[in-house]
Amino acid sequence: MSMSPHPSNFSFETSDAFGWSGFAEKLESFWNVEGGSGPSYKFYRFLQKFRQVYEVHNEEASVDGLGNFTAVLDGQQRLTSIWIGLKGSYAYKEKRLHWNNDERCLPSRQLYLNKALNIFIRINSGGQPLNFSDLTMSIAVSNWQAKDARKEIHALVDSVRGIGFSISKDLIFKAYLYLCSRDIRFKATNFSADNAHNFEKDWEKIRDAILASFELVRDFGYNEFTLTSKNVVIPVICYLYHRGIYGDFGTSVKYRADRETIQKWLHIMLLKRVLGAGGADGLLSQVRRAFTDDVLSNEPIKPAIQSFPAAEINWQLKRDMSVGEEFIQDLLGTQKDDRYAFCILALLNPQLDYRNNDFHLDHLHPISGFTKKAAAALKLSPDDEEIFLSSEWNNSIVNLQMLDSNENMSKQAKSLEDWVTLETKKKERAAFLDRCIIPQKSSLQLDDFATFAKERDALLTEKLSGLLK
Repeated sequence: MSMSPHPSNFSFETSDAFGWSGFAEKLESFWNVEGGSGPSYKFYRFLQKFRQVYEVHNEEASVDGLGNFTAVLDGQQRLTSIWIGLKGSYAYKEKRLHWNNDERCLPSRQLYLNKALNIFIRINSGGQPLNFSDLTMSIAVSNWQAKDARKEIHALVDSVRGIGFSISKDLIFKAYLYLCSRDIRFKATNFSADNAHNFEKDWEKIRDAILASFELVRDFGYNEFTLTSKNVVIPVICYLYHRGIYGDFGTSVKYRADRETIQKWLHIMLLKRVLGAGGADGLLSQVRRAFTDDVLSNEPIKPAIQSFPAAEINWQLKRDMSVGEEFIQDLLGTQKDDRYAFCILALLNPQLDYRNNDFHLDHLHPISGFTKKAAAALKLSPDDEEIFLSSEWNNSIVNLQMLDSNENMSKQAKSLEDWVTLETKKKERAAFLDRCIIPQKSSLQLDDFATFAKERDALLTEKLSGLLK
C-alpha cells in the first residue's frame, strides 16, 4: 500500500508477512502514522503485477480501521522492484507482435535465482555466516550413498591436524576439484549430484593422497607455522594421486630422488610466494597443465611423467620466475623467528635429517653477544658498530644456520671461533665451513663481525641466486 497527501511521493506497505521490511528499514525512510490520522491522507498499494502500458499505476487503498502504521517516504522504486521480484510478475511486450493485453503479447515473467547457493553465501552475513564448504558438504551428504560424507571429511581434517597441520574443508574440496574437475573454482555447479557420486567412489584414494602429501611436507621439516601456503601442497596431492604412489612414497628408497625434487620445489614456491591466496585458482590451473592437458581424459597424468615435473611446472606458470638482487637481499634480512626463516635455511641445507626432526635453527655468533656494552668494549668503528647492533645483520639469515642436533648441542653459547675449532678437530675445516656456508678466510672473532657479515652475505647471495634461478 502507499500513503501520502501527494500520492506520487509516498508509499506504505501494511504487512511484513514476508519478513523483508527489516532489510528494507536499513535502506529506506519511513513515517510512523499514529493516532488515527491515516484517513486524512491517500495511500497506495505497492505494484505487484506490472504489465507494460496496461498495469503501471498503484491502486489506492483504504486505511480505515488500521490504527497506527508505517509509511514509506523514500525508496519506493527500489522496494517496488524487490516486491515484484519476490512476490510478483513483470510483463513487457514481445517483439514484432501487435499490442494486446494477453499472455502472448505480454507474457508474465517471474524472477528465478540460479546458483542460489552462491547468492545465499553472499547475503548470509548475519551472525556466523555459512561458508562454501559447509553448503557444499550438504550436497555431498545428501548424495553419497554408502558413506557418511560429513563424518569422512571431518575425520580427514582431524587426521591432517594429527600430522601437524590445520586445514579447512575448503582445501579438501579444492583438492577434489583439482583432481577431478576441469573448473577448479568454488561454484555450486561444480558440485552436482554426479560429481558427488564420483567424489564418494574415489574418496579413499583422494583421502590417502591428501594424507600422504601432508606427511611428506611434515617430513620436509615444515609445521603449521612455517608452511606459509597450503595451496602449494595441492600439486603434490595431484602428482601422488594420479600416479597412484601415495602408499609408500614418503619412505621407499626408490622415490628418494623424487622426494628431493619435490622438497626443493616446495621451498622455492613458498619463498617466491607463487601460490598464495591472491589469484591462486588461475595459477593452480596453469600448474596442472604440467600434469595433463585434460583432467577428464583417459590420461589424467601424462604417461611420460615418471618424476615430479618441477621444471615443466615452472614453464607452465608463464611468469617471471627469476629473482633479482633486491629479492635476495630481502630474503637475507629475514629474522630468526620469521615464518620464512626455516624455508630459506632448509633450501640452503638440504643435507639434514628433517624427517626425524634432527635439525635446529640457531645463530652462528651467539645473539647474546650483540649488546651496546659489548660493542663499546670491542671499540668498534661507527660503521662496524652500526652493523654489529643491527638485527638486520645479527638476527637475520646472515647470522643463522641450520644445524643437526649434535652440532647445536656442542655449540650452545660458544663463540663462533671456539665452536668451529671444536667441531673441526676431527673434521676437515674447509669442508665443514663450506657445508655451513661460512666464508673460508673470514675472521670468526666477534670484533670482526661486520666483515664476516658482509662476506657471508655475498656467499649466501651467490648460493641463493643459483638455487632460485
